[in-house]
Amino acid sequence: MKKHAFCILLVLCLVPAALFGTPLQASGEEPPVVFADFSWDSVQFHNRVAGFILEHGFGKEDNSLSHGEAAAAFLKKHPDLWREWVDGPAAEKVAAALADSGK
Repeated sequence: MKKHAFCILLVLCLVPAALFGTPLQASGEEPPVVFADFSWDSVQFHNRVAGFILEHGFGKEDNSLSHGEAAAAFLKKHPDLWREWVDGPAAEKVAAALADSGK
């Protein structure tokens, strides 16, 4: 009996989700992946490589924000990616700071 009730509940939850989906799925449009592009050559290189892979490998549109735009966009949580190498201790500090700010 529990197995049948679980299956019915599962169907009742999944069918509406499959039928209605999200507005982005319905329109077929996806927002571009936004890269934070600072003035460092290494960040710009990583962003261009990742953007090339997204565009040619996955068919996704990418967009890069310039140095000034990226700084302002962080306040709005707009950039999706910021490609840069970070050493271990620095990464832990960033993760702790983000956890403290609730992001």
